[in-house]
Amino acid sequence: MSTRQAPAIRRFSSPLLSVDLVCQGPDVVICVSGEMDLSTVHLLDDLVERIALGHPPRVVLDLAGVTFFCADGIRALIGAHDTVTAAGGQLLLRDPSPLTWRILTIAQVEDVFPIDGDTPTATAERTQEAPPAARPTRSLGRVDLYAL
Repeated sequence: MSTRQAPAIRRFSSPLLSVDLVCQGPDVVICVSGEMDLSTVHLLDDLVERIALGHPPRVVLDLAGVTFFCADGIRALIGAHDTVTAAGGQLLLRDPSPLTWRILTIAQVEDVFPIDGDTPTATAERTQEAPPAARPTRSLGRVDLYAL
């Protein structure tokens, strides 16, 4: 008889990618945190496609929490831009992480995406304007993607 034990199941304390969906006034805000790579961007792709069905005037991707960003992330952002634009809306990026902004700049696609809020380079370039009025915020849910 074997005394061999089954392998332990590895538990992850944090997800690879988290996506929070929030309504801020008329804007739909998707807060992304974690790794945007081949194994995770499908979550954002699917969510943007579903949101675009409602024809929101503005979809804002908050990328402040992105910790890894590669060509798959660029593809996902361009796809999101195309999907939202085709639905008659506007896609904006909010506060891309320094890593994300650097990759977008290296790939020379940063001009494709209007910016909503501060970026590592936009802070110095912003004009002095009145801060936007606070908008009511309503959370619509969160999805976490864990590794197996």
